[in-house]
Amino acid sequence: MGLLLDPQREEWAQLAVKETGTTFPHLKDDGSFAQHIFGVPQTILVDRSGKIVEHLVGFHTLEQFSQLVEKHL
Repeated sequence: MGLLLDPQREEWAQLAVKETGTTFPHLKDDGSFAQHIFGVPQTILVDRSGKIVEHLVGFHTLEQFSQLVEKHL
């Protein structure tokens, strides 16, 4: 899920989604989530039971994400 924290950048975020071709859900924060964000970007990998299995802060390549996901399959 993508989360837009800055409502002033909505137009930019929509262009970024279009350019990158991401297909996961993108949400706009109403102020509820920002207080829990410690770094941007932030990735939280959740298993089917809802347990957080990975939590990463910062930029990672597609290869790094693929390795991360493969580890939990």
